[in-house]
Amino acid sequence: MYVYTFFLLAVAALTFASEPTYADNFFQQRALDPVKLQTGLPEAASRLRSKQEVQIGFVHNNVFMGGFTPTERLLLDGESSQLTVRYRRRLNDCWQMNLNGSWLAHSEGWFDEPVDDWHQLFGLPDAHRGDWPTDQLDYEYEVGQSQQAINSADSGPGDAQIQFQRYLGCVPDATLIRFGLKLPIGEPEKFTGNGAFDAFIDMQSPWWRSKKYSSWTWAGSVGVLRSGSSELLVEQKRLIGFGVIGTHFALTARTQLLAQIDWHTPMFESDLRELGTTGAQLTLGLRFEPNRRSSWEFSFSEDVAIDTAPDIAIRLSWLRRFGP
Repeated sequence: MYVYTFFLLAVAALTFASEPTYADNFFQQRALDPVKLQTGLPEAASRLRSKQEVQIGFVHNNVFMGGFTPTERLLLDGESSQLTVRYRRRLNDCWQMNLNGSWLAHSEGWFDEPVDDWHQLFGLPDAHRGDWPTDQLDYEYEVGQSQQAINSADSGPGDAQIQFQRYLGCVPDATLIRFGLKLPIGEPEKFTGNGAFDAFIDMQSPWWRSKKYSSWTWAGSVGVLRSGSSELLVEQKRLIGFGVIGTHFALTARTQLLAQIDWHTPMFESDLRELGTTGAQLTLGLRFEPNRRSSWEFSFSEDVAIDTAPDIAIRLSWLRRFGP
């Protein structure tokens, strides 16, 4: 939580900025645990710098969390991977369309010991991870006499999303408003989807550049997700708030350091901390643009609100731009 507080103070110090800039974007990622990954919670919106672009991203996370109440029991112990393809196209000066699809895989993995060593080195809470067998897959949720579980490696297509966003004033560095719909392609029994049509709307501020420190930029967004009728055992809240706040530092004309916090309000009707409390995740990373047509991103994420996101998530992505 000290990192979380420091980051928010650092961002607040940059709010004296007064010059909007169009060159920046958040990381587009859904580095969520295997239950929340089945919902329609979207990645941060992206501003196009060309007519159209394709982004291919890979996220791998390790999760170890769980708990029980008199009526519920949750265990999430394993690793999940996402291969995501995102296509974005400018329709005109005002409107942009985004299409997202993914392939999800759950497995025993190999991260348990390195993550436990990391927690021990810095004295971080680890929910007694070292007392459990390493590198096993066990995703289970029980309520009453009903259970949803996956205990062996499996994979399949995840849910897709279609999104539209409008730039206010029809200028690319203005505030944007986005709305989208999750299409239920994944299968609940494989932990790749919840069978629901979820819809959302969010608003993202311009990226602002500091007058005093021109290498720094910052922005934020806020939105609300309307949950559809889900096939998950745990009941999803009908309205869920979410957003992101982040800052970039330009090392060179082609290289940026990025830091952002993705957050959401409680997502499920549950007394378990992992499901029924506000979540927050800190991501640190690097973006490199070898030319104007492409970029590479590498990042890692930690749960700053303990047990509300994967213990660690690593992401690599490549983006290609087309047209003027």
